[in-house]
Amino acid sequence: MSEEQREKHMAWAIRQGYPRLKGRLMTHDSLQIVAYGPSLQDSWKEINPDEPLITMSGSLKFLLEKGLKPRFNKWFHCDVDPRPHKAKLMAKHEDVVYIMASCANPLTFTALEGMKIVLFHAMSGPHTKTWIEENDSTQLMTCGGSTVGLTSIHVAGIMGFYHFEIFGMDGGFKDDKRHAGFHG
Repeated sequence: MSEEQREKHMAWAIRQGYPRLKGRLMTHDSLQIVAYGPSLQDSWKEINPDEPLITMSGSLKFLLEKGLKPRFNKWFHCDVDPRPHKAKLMAKHEDVVYIMASCANPLTFTALEGMKIVLFHAMSGPHTKTWIEENDSTQLMTCGGSTVGLTSIHVAGIMGFYHFEIFGMDGGFKDDKRHAGFHG
């Protein structure tokens, strides 16, 4: 997707008036980062639903289908993908805080209507920094790379976490599949 189109998404997102991600001092808090790689099929049983965690892509839906129950202000979901099919992967739960990059597709935000959404800017191209300086200069920008997994680590740091337990963040294959379940 072109940088111009992602910037249109960003402009749309800031017009919605969502609260913004605020930085906080690093604490001794630990955070479970739950990606959607095929190893999640085996490692999900080690996740402690009573402790803070952040999901991405289809991993929230995966955990909910396994019977894990979110804890309010302890479960977060992060997404940065500007493609429209990501809206189909969204799982809604009132006890999850959705930390969404402004470049995410408006369809994804629409799929989350009624949920608690917190907005941040993710570096999504060479012009992103300039665009933010011109359009939303008081807000943070993360530079997590090209994947939501890497970005979620940066987002977690902004949130004050510095110790991470990572599940399902593998780029391999299991039974010819790159994800723990349906990915669109």
